[in-house]
Amino acid sequence: MTRISTSALIGLLAVCPAACGGSQSAGDRLDTTEKPADGDVSVQVISHAFRDSTIYIFLGPVRHRLGIATGKQTTVFTIPWARFAQVNEARLMADPIGMRVDIGSDRFTVKPGNTVVWTLEGQAGEFGEFEEARGQSNVTVY
Repeated sequence: MTRISTSALIGLLAVCPAACGGSQSAGDRLDTTEKPADGDVSVQVISHAFRDSTIYIFLGPVRHRLGIATGKQTTVFTIPWARFAQVNEARLMADPIGMRVDIGSDRFTVKPGNTVVWTLEGQAGEFGEFEEARGQSNVTVY
């Protein structure tokens, strides 16, 4: 029987969460939990649909996951302004959980401190409420 020293075991336990973590890369998910700083951009998702949706933002060609927008509620995400510094346009995308359809916004530009309001309209239909929802969303930048 081999004995493992306490310090080796503690070192192994400290490294394991980083090595065994999820497959999502750090660049894919934006940290939207910090308090907003001056210039940060606020994204409000107003969902009139029943289903929750995973919300993404495309900054140029790169997709970043913002989080989950709960159905029939308004969800707010805060994006650091530095993320917008190198891009001219952004676009939002909703992926309704359990559906095989994505809903995309029009492209938009923002300035430091802007608020983006995105309204998602749900449709009752034979194959789900988002069946005819493509194009039934609008983005307003304040």
